[in-house]
Amino acid sequence: MNIYNKTLVLLMIVLLLLLCGCTKGENNLNTNLSPKDMNIKDLVTKIYTENQLTNVVGFNGTINELSCQYPIECIRAVKNGYRIVYCGKNCFGVFFFDENGKKISGDIYEASQTKFKFNTISVGQSLEDVKKLDQKGNYIFLYTGRADIPRVSTHYTSDGYLITITYDDNNIISKIDFELI
Repeated sequence: MNIYNKTLVLLMIVLLLLLCGCTKGENNLNTNLSPKDMNIKDLVTKIYTENQLTNVVGFNGTINELSCQYPIECIRAVKNGYRIVYCGKNCFGVFFFDENGKKISGDIYEASQTKFKFNTISVGQSLEDVKKLDQKGNYIFLYTGRADIPRVSTHYTSDGYLITITYDDNNIISKIDFELI
């Protein structure tokens, strides 16, 4: 390869990196937050298969690197960072990143219920009532063996809501929060 071709290839690589905005270790967010009043079902244009979502949540890198490989269509600011969600047919690929754009976790959550179904649950009911309603919910506090983590279950609904349910020490619901994914 002559010097002209090498220079041309190098210039093309630099141009691609500049256009994509991906650089290792970058902490600046290169994507806009999703509007707070818009449901994920209205935000996303791509629906991933479960196999594709498995590949997406297996990604390890910064938010900006993720965005280059899998364009982000739904990103929300959460306490101490960001939540990014990708849509599947009956599930969601969910990432949490810290405020510096570094990955904390990523997992796939099934969405078998609607928000309407959760309207039948109220403060004062039991954890067992919630588990009967949504067997696919995230009840991680039950399996950690630790008493210092919040007693909270999370539920992703097929119509685009995240429901967070807080329990007291007797597994009785003390609070229910609804938000758009």
